[in-house]
Amino acid sequence: MVRFKNRYLLVELVWGDGMVDSSISAETLKREVKHQIQLNFGDFGVGLIQATLQVKYWNHLTNLCIIRCARDYYKMVWAAVTMINTLNQRSVLFRLVHLGGTVTWPPPAGPDGTSRPLF
Repeated sequence: MVRFKNRYLLVELVWGDGMVDSSISAETLKREVKHQIQLNFGDFGVGLIQATLQVKYWNHLTNLCIIRCARDYYKMVWAAVTMINTLNQRSVLFRLVHLGGTVTWPPPAGPDGTSRPLF
């Protein structure tokens, strides 16, 4: 029996104008990540990540998404995500908040990214 090794990227979307965009879906995010991999790594890169790339969670109010990919290719997905600068003709910055092998919520950090308790 083979166990699939995955990595989960918790990514925050920081919009240039600070407004919330409810028209973005998980499928839109996945399509844009695949498009960036196509641009930067070609057909070979898309072939490597196509089977395991998935947006597991997306919330337009908190601007957080969780992207799952194969453990061997997480650096490729991470690079592609950081190269996205526009989404639906709006300026956006993708910021990696947490990288892990399992999905745990909330991440083991405070609200500002430090490891101090909330209260």
